[in-house]
Amino acid sequence: MTNVAAVEQIAAAHSNGVPAVVLHCSTHSYRLAATDAWRNVLGVSSYAHERRRTFKVVTLKPEHPVMQGFPAEWTDPEDELYQIKKLWPNCVGLAKGLGDKGAEHVCIWVNTCGQARIFWHHDGS
Repeated sequence: MTNVAAVEQIAAAHSNGVPAVVLHCSTHSYRLAATDAWRNVLGVSSYAHERRRTFKVVTLKPEHPVMQGFPAEWTDPEDELYQIKKLWPNCVGLAKGLGDKGAEHVCIWVNTCGQARIFWHHDGS
């Protein structure tokens, strides 16, 4: 969807306090819209993903409450690692996926957007 007014209206609801747990494909929702409103809600900018494959995930912040119980590293089976081009200022990366050709991309994070708290987990299952 490229309707800027509609995307900004959706993003405004979150900025005004509606929390969100967003998964996988939500990162690319509205990626073609000429506004950063949704990317600000998510806390990242991403426009593509790597090929579907198994990849290693490494915990970045084991002390964070969200990461309690996660191992230091694990394998994510047959999934698409989203290429994160930008982390927004209020985004805290909690785990990263090891991508093709040595690339690393945050794949679990929390973000604050206005009054809302946002959690994103790369779950392509």
